Amino acid sequence: MIVWRGWGILILPIVALCMAPLQFLTVEWLKFPEQSLPANLALIVGFFLSAIIIWFLGKRLNSKTAERVFVDKESGQEFKLGPQHLFFYIRMEYWAFILPVIAVIIFIARLVG
Repeated sequence: MIVWRGWGILILPIVALCMAPLQFLTVEWLKFPEQSLPANLALIVGFFLSAIIIWFLGKRLNSKTAERVFVDKESGQEFKLGPQHLFFYIRMEYWAFILPVIAVIIFIARLVG
């Protein structure tokens, strides 16, 4: 089950659109084996490229300029509501730190396995 809020689902197509051309280039066009070092490096570059895009997009979408402040009439307490673009309950821009870790784990697993 995939859980997202707002535009958080954009993480999936961004990662796919960054990785697919690089994988196609190395495996299909340049004819490197799928488990080769160039194919693995293309995988890492795709993840890191998508992480950069997701960082800036997430920061823009979850910016504080769109927050609204509400005041509870009874208690006088203020609370802020703003945009939340989440993927698996994690803010979109934080996936920019998770994706490189996933890339390194996949890279190591492919080299070892």
